[in-house]
Amino acid sequence: MQNSSTTALQELVQFDKYLEGLETAPLFNYLKANKQLWKVNEKRQSFEGTPHKDTETIFLRGPLEFTREGYQEQLEAYDYDNPAKLIKLVSTILRPCLEVLEITKLGYVLIVNLKAGGLIDEHTDEGLYAQFYDRFHIPIFSEEGNEFTCGDETVHMKAGELWMFNHREPHSVVNNSTKDRIHLIFDGV
Repeated sequence: MQNSSTTALQELVQFDKYLEGLETAPLFNYLKANKQLWKVNEKRQSFEGTPHKDTETIFLRGPLEFTREGYQEQLEAYDYDNPAKLIKLVSTILRPCLEVLEITKLGYVLIVNLKAGGLIDEHTDEGLYAQFYDRFHIPIFSEEGNEFTCGDETVHMKAGELWMFNHREPHSVVNNSTKDRIHLIFDGV
């Protein structure tokens, strides 16, 4: 893969899978044992008109300010204060992904829990930030019934896989399973 956001998206239809077999169980078990982490920053799922109302988010890297302009228009991402164990577990998963993708600039890193029966409404990621960075998903836990739709394609991303998707196109997710779906999401070029 070339190290260019534009080149990557020219090769991308809507979804592209890069890796399988990433070890996600240790992170999943840590998150199950530390449910309070989901309540530290609830801004992504609570602003008016959010498509993410059925989610919970743990931010590891993000904008300096949680405003519309800060989130969508600033290109810099900042590390947030998180438990060292969480950072180590996420780093272990991310390291091989960043190498395979040849990522030279890392943007936001977040863990998102879509509740059982939940929905992420159709939306398009907008702004300077979304135009600059590509978006990647690593399912940490995902049962059948989780349907991720982008454009006219729908996929079920399985735990331990690395996916890129065209977040600049309309996309939505539905969790038709009885268990929460957890994805590690990161942006990079």
